[in-house]
Amino acid sequence: MLEKVTFKTKYMPIIKNIVQYLGICIMTRININKKIIEKFNNQKNFSREELLQYCKKIDSDLNINTFAWRLYDLKSKNLIHEIKQGLYIVSEKQVFKPIIEKKIKTINKLLNEFYKDVKIVYWSTAWLNKLSLHQTFHNFFILETERDLVESIFFKLNELNIENIFVNPDSEIINRYVIGKNEPIIIKNLISRSPTVKSDEINISTIEKILVDLFADSKTFYMYQGHELKVIFRNAIDQYTINYTTLFYYAGRRGKDKEIKKYLRKNFNEVIGDIIND
Repeated sequence: MLEKVTFKTKYMPIIKNIVQYLGICIMTRININKKIIEKFNNQKNFSREELLQYCKKIDSDLNINTFAWRLYDLKSKNLIHEIKQGLYIVSEKQVFKPIIEKKIKTINKLLNEFYKDVKIVYWSTAWLNKLSLHQTFHNFFILETERDLVESIFFKLNELNIENIFVNPDSEIINRYVIGKNEPIIIKNLISRSPTVKSDEINISTIEKILVDLFADSKTFYMYQGHELKVIFRNAIDQYTINYTTLFYYAGRRGKDKEIKKYLRKNFNEVIGDIIND
């Protein structure tokens, strides 16, 4: 009598082999990642080429596609961080991921109904409280969008009964009318190719963009200048992973790349001098 061939008897050995193979691959990947961290943990930074050569040393069959995937895997797991194009560090610093306030979520949801294909970027000065010397209780929200749509969004928010909205205010307007209002919103022109990231499906400013904005726009952010600005930069550098290629590129978009490099050399050269001077 012929034995009845079931799915289990036919495919189970194959499935077991696949599971075993995948298990070996995962363990191999974990072990390789561990070796990479141990190798570069005590270095101030290391280049893509250094990482490639070390990976070839521990995996003789490595090809460029596998290396690209491994590099992506290391970055996505926050095991290494890119601080400049092609330059990395092993660091326990945090990735900047602020808590997005309810008001930002509400406004974003409302505007998405009318501006589906428009890029709108948000951030809040409350996000600076972890970095600044003086905690402020008069925070405001920044909403940035294309120059041609700033007024349109301003009027739309008014139609939707959103209060305390200001368009590109100067320091006098901010001091007299914005500060002290309940959750005021400042609408500004979004500079093209600004560094942003999605969080909870909302476009927000990266830490690099926020630092450059504080530095470049002393009229809007006059309360964060001088010693306060230095403290914010110091704490941001110490606490978060910062991509300086991104920071300098955006500063260049704002016409401030030379000035911000000079500022960083003057105040933080002992920490990031080799990155700036490359």
